[in-house]
Amino acid sequence: MFWLDYPLITVKFAVFLLAVLVTALLVPAGAGAQDDVSVARAAVQAAQADVDAAQQAANLAAERYFAAIDQLEFINVEIAEIETEIASASAVVADATSSVRDLVVSQYVDTMKGPQSVDLDNINRHARGRALTRIAANVYADSVDIYRAARDILTDLEQRQSQLRGEQESLVAELDASQIEANDNLELLTELTATLQTELDRAEEAERLRLEEEARKAAEEAARIAAEQEVQRQAEAARIAAEQAANPPTPVPVVQPTKTPGQPTTEPQETSTPVPTSPPVAATGWVCPVAGPTSFIDSWGAPRVSGRWHKGTDMMANTGTPVVAVVSGTVEHRGNSVGGLSAHLMSDTGDRYYYTHLDGYENVGAGWVAQGTVIGYVGMTGNAPVPHLHFEFHPGNGDPINPYPTLIATC
Repeated sequence: MFWLDYPLITVKFAVFLLAVLVTALLVPAGAGAQDDVSVARAAVQAAQADVDAAQQAANLAAERYFAAIDQLEFINVEIAEIETEIASASAVVADATSSVRDLVVSQYVDTMKGPQSVDLDNINRHARGRALTRIAANVYADSVDIYRAARDILTDLEQRQSQLRGEQESLVAELDASQIEANDNLELLTELTATLQTELDRAEEAERLRLEEEARKAAEEAARIAAEQEVQRQAEAARIAAEQAANPPTPVPVVQPTKTPGQPTTEPQETSTPVPTSPPVAATGWVCPVAGPTSFIDSWGAPRVSGRWHKGTDMMANTGTPVVAVVSGTVEHRGNSVGGLSAHLMSDTGDRYYYTHLDGYENVGAGWVAQGTVIGYVGMTGNAPVPHLHFEFHPGNGDPINPYPTLIATC
């Protein structure tokens, strides 16, 4: 019966193998999937180049804007100082003018009285009169000198004030133009970033299809090899069975092993080595506080009116761009007249991060948040002239240090 069954089994596996081979021949070799991946990668590279160029343009526009802001602050500080000096000089001129006027009136009144007769009977009294006249003349001369000097200083200050006012107007116009330029660059950067993400998604999909194609081809190849091996195995089994049928083996008595009473039966025990689990890796670095297109420069230490100076980094972004926790920690919402809507993030390690000029808060309330959690949105509340995030870093909750080096390496 075996010899009758063997050709049928062989034919079945031959048919199965033929079907596998025909299927492999009908399926494309995978060049199309690889071409799709190559095209997608080229599109990603082109989109990335566009984003990089737009980012550079946005950074330059932000640099021009913040440079104009700093220059305008210098001018505002000088104008405030000159206005104080003008007030002092005007007071001196007023006092000197009053003194001169009083002396002129006094001398005019004296001359109207006519010449004074000399008291020959009292020569000493006459000498004292002449001395007093000389003193009055000197006081008059001093008052005139003070008046002229103060008037010259006041004139110079007023001229410088007028010059600074003109520069101030020009800078305001320049700021308006640079603000429009910066906003346009941010808009373009946002669009190109979205395009880049689309191309990345396409490339990821093309890569997924390519991997699926390779997996399918590998499975078909494995099935083909398994089919060949099965045919060979059955052929070898048929050959061995035929030999055994022709030469049946001599039966060998089976000897059962003896067991000593009371001897325990030992079975091999399976042992398993526990797989060690890695502890969770704590976040040691920042994430970019602005979760979207942004541009910024190193504006640390720039002067501000009333003797203040800039203690953080201004990150320009579109209104409503999400603002996130750079590290994990506890968030508290506090606003003020200068910064507007503000958030304080106290990290788990005791450092403080200050966010201000926010357009609004994310509805997380006060409390602990994980790194990367949205805590607010970019705005221009407070004294912000354009939408941006003012970001400060206070190590150990102490004095601030310049956050720009870490931001430029992170964002």
